[in-house]
Amino acid sequence: MKRPCPDTSGNTTVDLSTSESFCTDDSLHELTSILKNIERSGDENKVKEAVNIIFQNQTFKNTIYENIQSKISSLESEIVDLQTRMDDIEQYSRRNCLKFSGIHEERNENTDKSILNIVNKIVLKDSDIKLDMSRIDRTHRVGPERNGRPRDIVVKFLSYRDRDVVFRNKKNLKSFNRNPSNRDRVFINEALTRPRAKLFAQARRLQKENLIESTWTIDGRIKIKQLDGKVHTITREEELIKIVPRAPSELLQASTPKRY
Repeated sequence: MKRPCPDTSGNTTVDLSTSESFCTDDSLHELTSILKNIERSGDENKVKEAVNIIFQNQTFKNTIYENIQSKISSLESEIVDLQTRMDDIEQYSRRNCLKFSGIHEERNENTDKSILNIVNKIVLKDSDIKLDMSRIDRTHRVGPERNGRPRDIVVKFLSYRDRDVVFRNKKNLKSFNRNPSNRDRVFINEALTRPRAKLFAQARRLQKENLIESTWTIDGRIKIKQLDGKVHTITREEELIKIVPRAPSELLQASTPKRY
């Protein structure tokens, strides 16, 4: 006669759908007897004896493995959820920030003045709005020095409205960048978190290969426009792969962005 194998997690319900869910009376009786002795005496040798019985019985091992795998899957899901929440919080903390790339770097420079010069003379040239030092919290270069290439400048505006006006008018940089007489080619992007910056870099690679129509960001959210005109918001690489399943894997191996 066979009985259901005990659930090592402590639950009373077990899976009776397969023959492997059963143990022999002998092994079950022996293990039950040993466990009762352990409960009464705390004998270390009895603990070892019980462990040996469990690991010599394939059904017991399978039950333990299945329970562990289930708990690992649950923990992995919780970790992903926590990472997503943390990333959302970090991105929200950057909502007043923009990243300026391509501005010539000099020793003992004043990045505040450099940014205000670009913003007022180029980005907001057609606007009645002009910014001064009182509208900027701080500016600073990020990342290690790069030979021949200026580091990015992250700008934190005191007001989200000012930040938004600058970002919406960044199109005015196109004519500036096309002018061969200008030393710098300046670009403005949102200050994305590291995971989002990596994902956005992957999306841009797909755009260069004409696998998607375009990609952009709005308040830290990454937008993808497919060739058929459909627009999606993505937060994970899995979602990008689902939208463009034929994308070569090498195009998704974007370099890890620097942290700042």
